[in-house]
Amino acid sequence: MTDAREHPRFGCRLPVDVFAESETGRCRCEIRDVSYSGLFAVGTGNLKQGDTVRLAIGPRESGALHL
Repeated sequence: MTDAREHPRFGCRLPVDVFAESETGRCRCEIRDVSYSGLFAVGTGNLKQGDTVRLAIGPRESGALHL
């Protein structure tokens, strides 16, 4: 099976907090892979398709990158 994605994905494991307009708090997740056009994260939460999200990527105790 070939991957039809436009950009290659690179595996990684990084903590990420996801803040979505449909949630009242943050969803603590883990990034599993990234590419130029996006990322895949797993965790708890009820995100809806089309939600606008903000991300805080990286270790919480040493400061995270906010996007």
